[in-house]
Parts: sequence; C-alpha cells; structure tokens
Amino acid sequence: MSVASNGGLESLEHAFNNNGRKRSTESTTTNQEQPQATWSPVAIEAQPQFIPNKRPEPAAIKKLNSDQLDTIDKVNLLVTTLIATVSFAAGFTIPGGYKSDGPQEGMAILSRNLAFRVFMIANALAFCFSTTSMVLHYCKSVVKKLDAHAFYMYFASSFTGYGISAMVIAFASGTYAALFDSPGLAKAVLSIGCSFFGLQLLVYFK
Repeated sequence: MSVASNGGLESLEHAFNNNGRKRSTESTTTNQEQPQATWSPVAIEAQPQFIPNKRPEPAAIKKLNSDQLDTIDKVNLLVTTLIATVSFAAGFTIPGGYKSDGPQEGMAILSRNLAFRVFMIANALAFCFSTTSMVLHYCKSVVKKLDAHAFYMYFASSFTGYGISAMVIAFASGTYAALFDSPGLAKAVLSIGCSFFGLQLLVYFK
C-alpha cells in the first residue's frame, strides 16, 4: 500500500514535471518565434508623415530682355504723348465754350454743371498721369542697368494706364455736359463710355 502510494506519487510528480517542462519549452519557443519590437529613431523617421496639401507655387516670371523693354518703351511713350497732347488741348477748348460778354466774360458757360466739373477734374488727372509717365521715361534714359529700366517702365506703364482711364472719363463727362439739352443722347454716350471699364475689367481678369 505504502509502496504503491509512493510509486503513484512519484509517477504523478514525474508527470507534473514533464508537463511543466513542455509548457516552459513551448513558451520559450513562442517567445523566440515572435519578433520583439525595438524602438529606434531611424525607424520613426522612416515612417511616412502626413504633409498638408500646399498650393502650387506660381511659375517664375520671365524677365524681359533689353529688346523687349525698348519695344514697350516706344509704344508707351507714343501713347502717353498722345494723351498729354489731347488733354492739354481739351483743357482750353472746353465743352460749351466761354462767355463772350458781361461781367463774367471769358468764363466757362457750363462752370456750374456737375458733369462739366467731372470733365475738368478727369482731364487734369489724365494730363498729370501722362506727364508723369513722360518724366519716368526721361529718368529711364539716364540709367544703364536693366533692372532699373524695368522698374521705370513698370511705373510708366501704370501711369499711362491711369491716364487712359481718366481720358475716357473726361470724354464721357464732357460729352454729357455738352448734350444737356438732349438727355437721351447724353445717356447713350455716357453708357458707351462706361462700357470701356467693363471691357477693361474683362481683359484684366481673363
């Protein structure tokens, strides 16, 4: 009885030991099979990072050469000279004429008309813008650097554009003031003059 019990206990302990060894060996093999995650800054840097969408940068503006600047210079100088000539002449040959008798002889007949006042202001602006562009052309002629030429040409062209707009305003307002007895015709001329700015905006934003 005692021997059998002792033998049974020994066999039971032997079975437990074998099971424990098997489980320990299985756990060690599974641990060896599974790769352990290791931390390294290189691995983190290699991971793809989320970069927000950026607007594509505009293409680089091509710089103009000396021949192109000379061509723009000639055209711009011709246009600004015409604006200065026309606006200077319109400042003295005003619409409506002058008073020929009375205490206000030599004064403008339409001096109290609102459209006439707009004409005078716009005509003065056209003359000033065109002459400023001519002065910039003169300043450009005394410099030799290509960047300085482009700088003066940019502002000269801008003032020429302002002069053209002011000249159109002067023409529309002066015609409207001269046709105050014919309101229908005066409004038609005014609408035609305003269409110029619509076309200008269309070309600018296209």
